[in-house]
Amino acid sequence: MKFQILFFLLVLLHINVYPQDEKVFETNAISKAKNQNHWLGKYTFSLEVFRMGEHHYVKMNFLINSLKDIDVITYVDKKKISSIKCEGVDMNNQLTMNSINLNSKKEYLITKDDNEYSISGNSITLLNPPNDEYSLVKISNNIR
Repeated sequence: MKFQILFFLLVLLHINVYPQDEKVFETNAISKAKNQNHWLGKYTFSLEVFRMGEHHYVKMNFLINSLKDIDVITYVDKKKISSIKCEGVDMNNQLTMNSINLNSKKEYLITKDDNEYSISGNSITLLNPPNDEYSLVKISNNIR
């Protein structure tokens, strides 16, 4: 008889706890999707580079369709010189992006502080050393 009562209580507890666990999982999944969606959009930054007597204007656009589909387009003196595909990893207020193509290893890091964005990473530092971080502007929430 004790076994039956104990079994009944365990079943009752499991029935009451399981829907709550499912709700927590569902809420966490929705929250994670919303956090990832705040990265979607078009971002840009530009800088002037002076090297060995030459002057160049560099502009980069980051088109974030999803964390698995990010286009990074680089222009030098208004001429498109590269377009690479990246994948991103969202870590709170930072988005780390790495190129998919193993032949051109690129790394970018977007940081969000309130409504201000900045871009850094190894690939950014190489543009104009020793500068390792630039202001990034989100120009659109959608890329179309």
